[in-house]
Amino acid sequence: SFRDVSNYHGRVIPFYKRAQLFIVDLYHFFAGKNLGSFKNIETITALSDYKLPQTLRSLGVLVYRKDLAEKVDNKVQILHDAEEEIEIRAATVWSIELLRRELASKFFQITASAINDSLWLASQNPTVDVKPYHRTLNIYY
Repeated sequence: SFRDVSNYHGRVIPFYKRAQLFIVDLYHFFAGKNLGSFKNIETITALSDYKLPQTLRSLGVLVYRKDLAEKVDNKVQILHDAEEEIEIRAATVWSIELLRRELASKFFQITASAINDSLWLASQNPTVDVKPYHRTLNIYY
């Protein structure tokens, strides 16, 4: 379950959601010391799952094509490694990176994983009417 890679038009796309989550958990558990001491923790990307794109979509950060929005809203299963699933996951990672860059340029330095954590926590108790998340069966998220 740690080898979370997809093939998109002949290109290998590494998501590594669980591997990155493991590192972030160690970092937080050990407060960045001892086993949690990582020199480049800021290189961890967003942990692309199913709740983050749902939240980003609710906030208007992600906008799906009409046909994809209909699939997601009608809870139609999207196959793992289908083009649409890879695009949702990649757009999630890139959206959070763009948010990180915007915040860093205007306000303060923040990691993608910190934004990820905030959005994920917010998704657990939604305060707005949220649309469904995409349905994909897999072992990675």
